[in-house]
Amino acid sequence: MKHLLQLCLCAGLAAPVLAGSQADRDVVDQMTRMGLLLPSQTMNVELTERTTCFSGSIYAGTTVAITFVLTEDCCDYLFDTCPSDETDTYITSLIGPGINLVGADDPYTCPRDCASYSPSLLSPAWGYDNNTGGPPPACLPAGVYTLTLYSFSSYDPATCQYVDPGPFTLCINCNVGGNVGTDDQPSAFALAQNTPNPFNPSTTINYTMGETGTASLKVFDIAGREVATLVSGMVERGEHSVTFDASRLSTGVYFYTLQAGGQNLTRKMVLSR
Repeated sequence: MKHLLQLCLCAGLAAPVLAGSQADRDVVDQMTRMGLLLPSQTMNVELTERTTCFSGSIYAGTTVAITFVLTEDCCDYLFDTCPSDETDTYITSLIGPGINLVGADDPYTCPRDCASYSPSLLSPAWGYDNNTGGPPPACLPAGVYTLTLYSFSSYDPATCQYVDPGPFTLCINCNVGGNVGTDDQPSAFALAQNTPNPFNPSTTINYTMGETGTASLKVFDIAGREVATLVSGMVERGEHSVTFDASRLSTGVYFYTLQAGGQNLTRKMVLSR
């Protein structure tokens, strides 16, 4: 799974909140919903792994806004600020296609020398959905997202003195399975980009079945003619992989389509001799 993460810098308002109590978090949530908490920092990062962590610095009482693109559905996800054991950050929101989520605190405490702050998490098991008032959905659909982190305060671990700005770390994990109490099997219907691409003469195609059922995976040329059937029949729920050998085909652009349960997904690949 490949994710492209791009952050945007905006002038913002610093909120007068410097402690990480639940009451403070409630205030931050309310400000976020009212649109009063504006981003004040950015960075540029590219996510290329299923689990990716990145770091930066943030002033107390401000937010960092992270805009990124999920090129595939992200299921059994976990956004975790716990790796930052020097700064108390809080996931104020994640907004995307039909998604409006707010983070939550996990009961356990990250190891700290100077203070005890609960990590901020966002997953199907933690946080809530502003659209429905219930828990977050099991999967985040592919699309453009903006995540904001708010900083309460930071300490120098060597001296236990307050510092500003302080470091933060955010880890994004897709398909983490049972780590957040969800089913170990992925729950989304998905079709990954073939690898390698371009290819010669063979390539691997990974796909995910949201539930057991009849499926087909076919390859078409640029004129729409079917040139290969890679999968046809009953396929179990979960992740699958198939190899496509194009030894007898000519150089050019091809398309592969996954069909199952009334759904269709198509991606493009290039055969280059």
